[in-house]
Amino acid sequence: GQGKWRCREDACPHRLAPLSEGRLESDGTLQCSYHGWRFNGHGRCTEIPQALDEKAKAVACSSSRSCITSYPVREDCGLIWVWPTAGPAAAAAAAAAPTPLAKSLIEFFAAQNPP
Repeated sequence: GQGKWRCREDACPHRLAPLSEGRLESDGTLQCSYHGWRFNGHGRCTEIPQALDEKAKAVACSSSRSCITSYPVREDCGLIWVWPTAGPAAAAAAAAAPTPLAKSLIEFFAAQNPP
């Protein structure tokens, strides 16, 4: 997840604490400030500090209930675009959709930022 823009639901699935109050760790995971749950760039839970052992953590982290919603994102013409729905179908639709900008703005940006 490092070096890429991400957009996620601002609520930890554990206690609905705002993830915007958390922090990004050096491995690219997002850590909830409330109980320390950590999530990768796709919204999957990777760490639950309160888990009793590795098996319990693996079971809990693999549950869809421990995931956060992650929205498709792309950077284009110097802007960050977020698709308003989540899921595999949303990612495919977002990738196929053209950037919703006037042609003149796209041309202006291309002229300002040559390859």
